[in-house]
Parts: sequence; C-alpha cells; structure tokens
Amino acid sequence: MKETEIDQLATFMGHTIGVHKNSYRLPDDIHQVAKISKLLILLENGCSNEFKGKTLDEIDVNIEGDLIEEQSNETAKMESTYEDNDLEHNEQKTKKFMVTEKENMPRGKIKKGRKREHVPWTEEQKKVVEQYFFEHIKQKIPPKKWECEKLYEESGEKVSRHKRNDTHPLTEEELQEIVDNLWSNPDHENGYEIGEFSDNENDYEMDEDEEDDEQSACESEQGGGNEQNSDNENEEYSENKSEQAGENNSEQASGNSSEQNNVRENEQERLPRETRNKSVLRAFIGLLYIAGALRVSNCSTEELWSLAFGIGIFRTTMSQQRFQFLATNLRFDNKADRHIRRQTDKFAPIRQIWDVYISNCKAYYTPHEYCTIDEQLMSFRGRCSFRILMASKPDKYGLKILMLNDAKTYYMLNAIPYVGKVNCENNESVPTYYVRKLSEPIHNTNRNLTFDNWFTSIPLANLLSEQYKLTMVGTLRKNKREIPPSFLAKKKVGSSLFAFDNNKTLVSFTPKQNKNVILISTLHHDDSIDHETNKPTIIETYNVTKGGTDTFKQLCHSYTTARKTNRWPMRVFYGMLDGSGINSMILLTFAKEDWAEKKNSDRRNFLKDLGMSLVIPFLRERLRLPTLRRSLRQKIMEILDEPVPDPPPNNDENLRRKVRCSFCDRKKDRKTNMHCSVCHKSFCNEHRAMVCRSCEADLSA
Repeated sequence: MKETEIDQLATFMGHTIGVHKNSYRLPDDIHQVAKISKLLILLENGCSNEFKGKTLDEIDVNIEGDLIEEQSNETAKMESTYEDNDLEHNEQKTKKFMVTEKENMPRGKIKKGRKREHVPWTEEQKKVVEQYFFEHIKQKIPPKKWECEKLYEESGEKVSRHKRNDTHPLTEEELQEIVDNLWSNPDHENGYEIGEFSDNENDYEMDEDEEDDEQSACESEQGGGNEQNSDNENEEYSENKSEQAGENNSEQASGNSSEQNNVRENEQERLPRETRNKSVLRAFIGLLYIAGALRVSNCSTEELWSLAFGIGIFRTTMSQQRFQFLATNLRFDNKADRHIRRQTDKFAPIRQIWDVYISNCKAYYTPHEYCTIDEQLMSFRGRCSFRILMASKPDKYGLKILMLNDAKTYYMLNAIPYVGKVNCENNESVPTYYVRKLSEPIHNTNRNLTFDNWFTSIPLANLLSEQYKLTMVGTLRKNKREIPPSFLAKKKVGSSLFAFDNNKTLVSFTPKQNKNVILISTLHHDDSIDHETNKPTIIETYNVTKGGTDTFKQLCHSYTTARKTNRWPMRVFYGMLDGSGINSMILLTFAKEDWAEKKNSDRRNFLKDLGMSLVIPFLRERLRLPTLRRSLRQKIMEILDEPVPDPPPNNDENLRRKVRCSFCDRKKDRKTNMHCSVCHKSFCNEHRAMVCRSCEADLSA
C-alpha cells in the first residue's frame, strides 16, 4: 500500500500511522513463513518446475482447493466404510428374521441414501385411534408408550402391532404421529366445535381484526398475581382436574388406578360440562357488573385481586388467571365459517348473539307514545374496519350504534350497528334507511319519532305518515331546498314563523340574534305557542322527547362494564351488557312497583344485586369441591350467609398429626404437629411464642 493509502486506513481505524505500523501490520516473520510455505507446498506437489524463473510474490498456490479435496476424499472413505458395515448388518438380520431390508429398517432413524416407505392408515385403524386418544387429541398431548401398549392389548387385531395392510408393523411413533395430525386439523369432526368455549387457551386464534397485540393490551391487567391468588391454587387444580375427567368416559387409558377412575366418574355425574361452562360464564359476567357498579372497570386485574387493595368477591369467585383467560379468549361465533359470513356482513363475529339480544329487547317491552332515534358511540381505539371519528363526542373514536329508545323511560328498543355502506331500497337516502329499519317494532302504531337534523327530511316525513302511520318531530338543516327563503331571513329575537302543507307543519324560531332554528312536525297542525317560555309547541315537544338516546348513553357510561381490549367484538359485548343492565332495571320497575319505592332502589344497588345473582350459583358449585381450601371455603360461606363449621376438636390424635403451618407461605410447605391451645391453629418453630401459665390463663379467659 502507498503511504497515502496507509494514512487513510489509519484514520478510518481511529489511530495514527505509527500505531498502525507497530500494532496492526503483520510482522516480518509471518511474511517469511508464508513465502517459505509456498516453496514447501510446490515441492510436495512436485510442480516446482512449472514456476521456474518466478519470484515468490508471483507464485499463487490454491491452498483452500487442496484442503477441500482432502476433506472430500476422507468423507468418501468414511461413507464407503459405513455402507459396507450397514450392508453386513442388514444381511445378518435378513438371514435371522427372513424379512426384506426395507421392512426391517428402524423407523425412528432414516439413513443417508435410503427412502422411508410411507404406508397409509386404513379408515378402521384411524377411527379406533381417534376414539381411544380423544382426550389426548383435545388436550394436544402426545400419548405415552405404555398408553400405546394398552391400545394394542384392548383393540386386538383392529390395530395390530405386527400387522398393517398385512405386511407392515405398527409402531408407537406412528401412533403419536396420527394423534399429532388429528389435533393439528382444525376441521376434525371428532373434535369440539371451534365456536364453543374451550378450557385450552391455545385453542383460540384471532382473526385479522383481532390479532392487534391483544397480549400487549392486557399487560396492565396481568403481572403479579402469585401471592394474592394463593387461596385459589388448590381449588383451581381440582377444577381443572374435574373438567378433564368429566369430558370423556373413564374407560379410556389414563395410567391411574381404578380408584381414580371412580373419582372421575363421580365428578362427571356431579356436574355436566355444559353446566360448568354456563355457570363460569355467568360468574364472569356477574363480576363485570359488580366492577361496573363499583366503578373499577378501568382497574387492572392485578389491583382487583390484590390482597391489600382488592375486592374480596373477585378473589372468592375465581382466580385472576381464569378471569384473564375468559376475557382474552371469549368468542361469539364459529370461526370455521366466519370468513364466508364476513364476505356479506362485517359484523359477523358477533352478529348471532347481537340478533338474539335485540330480539329480546323487542319482545319484553311496549314503548310509550314518544320514541327517540339517535346514535351512540362506543369508545374503541383498536383496529376495526368500521371504526369512525366523531370529534363532537367525548370519546371521539369508536363504534357507531344507531338506536331507538323510549323517550320517557330510556328503554333501548332496537339498535343497528354502523358497518359502512348499506344497500338502500328504491334510491332512498341512508338516514331514511336507518329510520325505516329502526322503527319496524312500532310501525302502524301512531307513535311519534323524534330525531335530529341528520335524519330529518321532507321525503321521510311523507314516508312515515303515509306508509307506516307514524308521526315525527325533528330539526331541519338549512340547506334543504324545500325551505322557503323567508324562513332563513333574519327576524326579531323570540319571533316565530309557521308554514303548513297537508299534514306537515314547518316552523322557524329565532332564539337569539342572527340565529334561526327550523323544525318540521307531522304531529302538530297549528301555530300554538307556550306562553311561559314564548316558544312554539313544536319546539317544546322536541326538547322534551329528544333526550331518550342521550340519557341512555349517559347511563351506560356512568356504570360501564367495558374493560380495556383491542378486540372490537369484545367491546360490543361490553356495550350489550351495559344496555341489558339498563333495560332489565326498567322491566323490574314495571314488574314490581314496590321495588321502586324501596330506599336502595337506585341503579348502582341494582347492578350489584344483579352481579351477585349471577355469581352465587357458581360459589355454591365451588363449595362442592372436596379440595377447596379451608380459608376460601369460609369466605364463600360468609358471603352465602351460611353457618361456618366449628374448628376441629383439640384431641391428642389431631395434635400428633402433622399439618401445614397456618402462618407460613404455602410455597414453604412447612409441616408441624404443634397447635395453639386457644385457636387450634397449627404453627412451626418460627411462629412459636413462649407464654407462662398465668399469661396463658389470661389469654384463654
């Protein structure tokens, strides 16, 4: 290299030329060894005459090629030796067992240059394995060797160990392979339906709109939970054990004794799986209502289940892990055909349960003479194709729900989610489409509808009065061409101007300077004015009946059950719970008039009672568990207002029996045979205190 190049290299490396020459350049002895090595390699290869008359710098020797050639020669020798030994070994086995070479090759290891022959399973063999290993397929657990051996013994010739298609043996590895293939097939007919509730967290997959970092959205609700959930560890283990045992018959291979099989049969007879799933989900919904009533829905699960700051009903009902599991994996449809339904309906992931919810709202209530149509925004900032921005709303981003409410009781009678473009009939406008669909429960009943200027139009007024026998009152935008110019002109403050056309009445009112409010009504047919407020009767009717939907939204927001989530179907589900809580309280008020006269008949107490009514059946089921921890059992019995059993008697037999220390952490598992003579609690040497006889008498007294 030239001096300038050396200088550039040294600058790039971050040091001077002197440092580069003394520390980084190769010493002269290395150059000498490299040049002498060239001569030795040429002499060894016998080609020194070819480079006669050349300097050592001009000679180029391919050292890497020689090394690769030597390695390939050694590898070829090793492979030939290995194949010779393998052939000799196979010849000996062929002579001994009189079988072909392919049939006797071990299936676990495939040697180089030999192809493994795959023989398909018969339908009968597949059916036998599927029925026998049903529990393994569902739980995604590969079968053990002893389980395969037991299958051979019980199946007989159906799944023979030495016969398959009359020529090939059946091995344990192949049994495990077919079980793996069965649980990896989502459309397997013998598995459970994808849309139903499953006990395995890995059984659920998120679709395109649901995979937006759901785990990161729940980070604030996870964390910790080890100490505060110590009361539930034994109980959760027993519940999971009973759920696994209750699904299949006890005749399947379990590797346990006959006594354990009898326990599983008793647990299966005690509580069917479908009943368990329903009770767990009801308890989950009950906790959501209780959290909403206490206004702690925005708190993390770590705080709700905390021993220091948490609420006892949450820890008593279920563990923090189970609550998070339900909130994360709850689904409302069958994912197998969801992609087909979503082609025509973007609301498909929750459409079925939404239709049931709306049909129940329509079936159990008859509205008053005045109803309101307006929109509600469910706050949501996750990923959704029909999420909208409404800057005038407090939440700004969310899902738009158009609904019909009773203007007097605020009961939600009908609702339609906004999912984008709609197919209108006979070239009708989008607002007219929503009013027509929402008002279907009250068609031909001569009721009145009140809505704002986004819905109101002259064609809509004609349609409601002529075809559906409904009246309407609504504000009208000033850009409508049917409005006379005189209605838009400036007028005196407090003045009103009326216009009449058949059954329609148009009014222009000036509440303050340079502002006109225009309304249209098919309910009023005169120019009457309220003398107390000096406003037209049309405006007074509009002000009284316009707040049905707005009040419903405020009630939902005050005691909401909505928790943080990135899945829009779950946010809609929370909104349905909020609406159901309001509607159910209204129905209870009409069904039991004396309930509304009680002192504690407000909505907060109603939601707490509603949540407890859903939680209590599940608490009674937990009391049936024989392995439920004593402290947790006592808390449940206190909530259920049942008598707590007395502590065990203080006899010599109980004192001699070693039990876990009542004051130590369960992780220590410290056993002791010492008990307190006053409270009969067990304690270890660490928690033992020395008391004299006189003090002991004072304490016992």
